[in-house]
Amino acid sequence: PCLPFTSRVPTAPNPLPQPARPLRRRPPRLHMPQQLVLHPTVLSGRRLTIYEPADRQPGANLLILHDGQNLFTPERSYVYAQTWNVSETADALIASGDMPPTVIVGIDHGGDRRVREFGHGASTYGRFIIRDVLPYMRSHYDVRRDAAGTAMGGSSMGGLVTLTIATMFPDIFGRILVFSP
Repeated sequence: PCLPFTSRVPTAPNPLPQPARPLRRRPPRLHMPQQLVLHPTVLSGRRLTIYEPADRQPGANLLILHDGQNLFTPERSYVYAQTWNVSETADALIASGDMPPTVIVGIDHGGDRRVREFGHGASTYGRFIIRDVLPYMRSHYDVRRDAAGTAMGGSSMGGLVTLTIATMFPDIFGRILVFSP
């Protein structure tokens, strides 16, 4: 299900819709592998951060997000203490029934190489996702393998690379999230 679009900017400190029933108080399982080297290319040594919902069912959806250091913890965010709060948001949406159980993988960007790899290097980065990240996620986590259950998203340059990769591999990604490209 899609969330409704609104042009109204929320002013409350927590802009997430509150579910009708109380949220589970169990913390999300957040896995942060040390360094996950998937392929000895210019993109080797890329860190993945993987979120699993607390009550995940077999065959969960898979969401790949770029700029992984900004997604989960303020200590790792590129701009210190500014995070997307992805695990908290996913927990709230899953608990309210507004989002199906979804495993989320954040791929760290390449630091000073970010603009190059998300711009002119998008095809190389896209192949890294298709050849390395997807097979890893599908072999280590019970996630869907069809396009309808596989999504990708990003913001700013991450949004642009999402559009580029989605057009390169239209049969792989059934949904994309693009913010402020």
